[in-house]
Amino acid sequence: MANQASRRVPEGTEVTTYHRFGSRVGVRPLVLYRSFHGAFRQYAEIDEEFRLYHDLAEDRARGLLLSFDASGREIEVVRITSNEVRARLKHLRQFQAGTGLHLAIFLDSIRYSEIPLADIPANERGQVETDGMVRWRRNVVECDFKPEYQTFSRVLCKVILAPPPPGKAGVWPFKDDDDQRAVAFIIGVDEEGNEIEHNSDPATLSNYFGANPGEPHYLTPVYFRREVLAKVLRGTRTIPSFGWSAKLSEPLGLPDRQRPRFACRGVPRRPRTRPPVRRATALAAV
Repeated sequence: MANQASRRVPEGTEVTTYHRFGSRVGVRPLVLYRSFHGAFRQYAEIDEEFRLYHDLAEDRARGLLLSFDASGREIEVVRITSNEVRARLKHLRQFQAGTGLHLAIFLDSIRYSEIPLADIPANERGQVETDGMVRWRRNVVECDFKPEYQTFSRVLCKVILAPPPPGKAGVWPFKDDDDQRAVAFIIGVDEEGNEIEHNSDPATLSNYFGANPGEPHYLTPVYFRREVLAKVLRGTRTIPSFGWSAKLSEPLGLPDRQRPRFACRGVPRRPRTRPPVRRATALAAV
């Protein structure tokens, strides 16, 4: 859909212009709270452009917007509840980098107190501070509309976050280094008992055609402890390893802060009665 070509209008003629966000100053909401005058339930939603920018899938049953890594593992980017919208900082900052938009955060907080106004020093009843892109104001006044309280205070705060450089946009043509990072695995121990690690990038592994002599073979088996498998909950994932992949009937229900620990921790090779590939299903932690 394209805009109509601009045309000249006589001076003094009233012109009606459409503003997508209802403002002529370029301010746009990131979170919208929708209400329908009682005809339908109220709910919050995230800006459509943010969702399309990251190509997020919508899981309405769970109130989630999801992204996916190269192995198909879902990444929770946005969680929406009846009174809160939470978004991953990384994706929010990437959106800023790609659009060049500043992010404004506003705080409006009111607290009630039983402390009489006379007990509050005059110089603490009103304060205003500005520090770069942060400004806050606090006022304390007498409370004459709630009999159980003597005073109340109100804090107003505004924080402006400038966008990162375009190179942090996380979309083509700017690559996300985290998405390209090869996972490292423990593949053995040295003569002093120290763990030997190597990444799973095929370009750094040896193979049957003479590539990278002296490096671990791309079919090097990696074993995992049984308790790692206990983290498997539900779903299907495809997991990359040393030149192959394994598909699971159930993925890992791990918080992101735990995932790298399980993705990188294996058990040094030792004799097994079962084929290595069966143990490799624990690589779903990737």
